[in-house]
Amino acid sequence: MRRNGLDLVSIVIVNFNGSAYIERCIDSVLKTDYPRFEVIIVDVASTDGSWQILKEKYGGMHDKVQLLRINEDVGYSPANNVGLEHANGHMVALLNNDVEVSASWLSSLVHALVSNASIGAVQGKQRMLSDRDRIDSVGNVIDRCCYIRQVGYGEVDRGQYDRPLEICVGQPTPMLLKMSTIKNIGGLFDSDYWHLHEDTDLSWRIWMSGKKVLLVPQSVVFHARSASLKTQQQDLLCFHNKKNAIMTMLKNYELRNLAVYLPLHLLILVGLLMLYIRRRRFDMVRASCAAVCWNMRNLRKTFTKRRVVQERIRSRPDSVFKSLMEPLNILWLYRRRSIWP
Repeated sequence: MRRNGLDLVSIVIVNFNGSAYIERCIDSVLKTDYPRFEVIIVDVASTDGSWQILKEKYGGMHDKVQLLRINEDVGYSPANNVGLEHANGHMVALLNNDVEVSASWLSSLVHALVSNASIGAVQGKQRMLSDRDRIDSVGNVIDRCCYIRQVGYGEVDRGQYDRPLEICVGQPTPMLLKMSTIKNIGGLFDSDYWHLHEDTDLSWRIWMSGKKVLLVPQSVVFHARSASLKTQQQDLLCFHNKKNAIMTMLKNYELRNLAVYLPLHLLILVGLLMLYIRRRRFDMVRASCAAVCWNMRNLRKTFTKRRVVQERIRSRPDSVFKSLMEPLNILWLYRRRSIWP
């Protein structure tokens, strides 16, 4: 696993209908200056010809690229877990199919991750693929009701984030973790997160386990932002977004904080439902109600997971993670959520 003092890194890339981006992504990854890596591409039932592109162009590169195919749309989180099962590295790097990486993206992440045992995961800086001087994201932040915001989005990159920063929620494009960390926090992604908030749950578990999530701004990728998600129906995204936010709170909050912030989250959701009704977005009403119903039906399953998180993973109180959250801003929330589900 280690050669010439360097650990092997397994780069996992999930592809879903990424024909417009996947070649640029893989070609840039293969130019990575870190010498010891393997690429595991997991195609999730693509129908746009991207699977054929992958087979024809990269299928014969057995020394670097491994191609896996899932014949049904199982979602982002389960697909990453499939990739992890085939990984041989001491560390795992997660990338989306809609990024172009700089040559030093991986070496910067590796250097930061191994520099301090207190670091559980590191994330690089995302710039916009369409406007490379602007920031796409330097991590996410949630408020105490688990509503999420991208940090730095749309800002001109003047170096304002060019120092290592502890971040609330690391985004898996790119994110680097040690295999040992993944094992200690009970696995990579919870497979019940089809998409959205899987990174919130992952980061929360890392923080409560006693480790940190850190921004490494020297690692730069250029991101097209949600290229695959744009092909999905809005009501489906609304369902998973709200379902997963509630599930994340149920799993990870200490009981006293859950008793405060989950009812507040649901109260805000009622307000959003009223906005959806006013705007005649009945598809969003149905999706939001379905999200709540899913959590009610699966409450026993979620609390079984909660027991594992609280008894086996937690070594820190909520106060550590809560210090990284931002204050609840109802006005901003309604302005934003009345548009985006």
